[in-house]
Amino acid sequence: MKYQFTLPNFPESIFEMKYATWFGEQSLYKDDVPMERSTEKGKPFLIPTKSGEVLKAYPKKDFPSIVQALEIDQIQHNIVEKLRWYDFAIALLPFCLVFIFNGKSILVAIALVAFLNNLDILRSNNTQKNKYLKVIGQTAVIAALYFVVIQLLDLLK
Repeated sequence: MKYQFTLPNFPESIFEMKYATWFGEQSLYKDDVPMERSTEKGKPFLIPTKSGEVLKAYPKKDFPSIVQALEIDQIQHNIVEKLRWYDFAIALLPFCLVFIFNGKSILVAIALVAFLNNLDILRSNNTQKNKYLKVIGQTAVIAALYFVVIQLLDLLK
């Protein structure tokens, strides 16, 4: 996942955080230039300023978001906009399928992947209507595919 944002300390710069969900690897870019990462505790990103000073930006957990925030000089800066409670509720739609289809373990794994994808969709730059339609559409496609797979497995028994 990639997220673009700005920081108050650098009003004329565009930052981009590249975040690998599955492996947790993070890369920070300032104006398309990769920022070095320190090996000290917390592994902060080292961001040079115009004055030659280097600011340390520590990645911090920002529950319930899976995208971490950056802490600079003990001030937390969110990389992505916080989702509202109803955005999380609609992102959880795939888990309703677990109850509808009697809780098969493979469906729980599929629902988890779909939930994470839904969070990414809801943070995109689309209109609210398009975001919700994509989430509902993805859930409907998963339900249809899962139903077909269950029917095929029953036929093979």
